[in-house]
Amino acid sequence: MSGDTSKEIRFTGLKEVSHIQMHLPESGKEGPGTAVTFHCELLDADGKQLGSTVEGFALVYLDPADQRVKQRVTGTDEFEDGSVYWSGIVDLESIIKGEPQITRAFGISGRYRGKIGTRSLTIVGREDATTTVFTTEIALQD
Repeated sequence: MSGDTSKEIRFTGLKEVSHIQMHLPESGKEGPGTAVTFHCELLDADGKQLGSTVEGFALVYLDPADQRVKQRVTGTDEFEDGSVYWSGIVDLESIIKGEPQITRAFGISGRYRGKIGTRSLTIVGREDATTTVFTTEIALQD
């Protein structure tokens, strides 16, 4: 982590370990209509846990504009010194290819409160069917 706390807060190179639970639609098939709940550990380069995503939710849908499967994703990251809420659209085809996905981020408590910015994630691997690993960055400013 680096940056002047009065102007910018930046987390770079975080390892995000995401644990998901899928809630399939009535059809029983994964795809549009699937809801996903998740929680994550946010680790620094040395493997020390800096925070966690405690309230994660995603809804899978077929975007009528481009016929691509996407997720509307929201989460709240909890750190020792405050919380960051984030929300955005993830293109599933792009993320599977390893392309970064960027969402909006909003500081909601502690030293993050009132700051806005971005939260990006890039998939780096899957440990198993319910655990995905990302590289994550958070950048917030006044």
